[in-house]
Amino acid sequence: MNSAPGIRDLFCTLPWWCSVPIATITYVLLTQVIPSFAGTHIILKPISQALSLHAVYIAGIFLLPIPCSLAQGRAKKRLREQLTSFE
Repeated sequence: MNSAPGIRDLFCTLPWWCSVPIATITYVLLTQVIPSFAGTHIILKPISQALSLHAVYIAGIFLLPIPCSLAQGRAKKRLREQLTSFE
């Protein structure tokens, strides 16, 4: 049974530079936006504080597929060069 591709597969097929803005947006959301929405709410404030403390690590997860994406791009480039060399 063939399962649907996961988020890791999606990020590996995207160009490497797509991971950088996603990681940046994630970091800004976790450190600036979510804490400002949480305000003084009794439940949301501790959650937003914990998320903002770990924002670097959470955003860094989105940077992990960059080597995979670069390798796939390099493989596609080599294949394209091989196909054009036969002509």
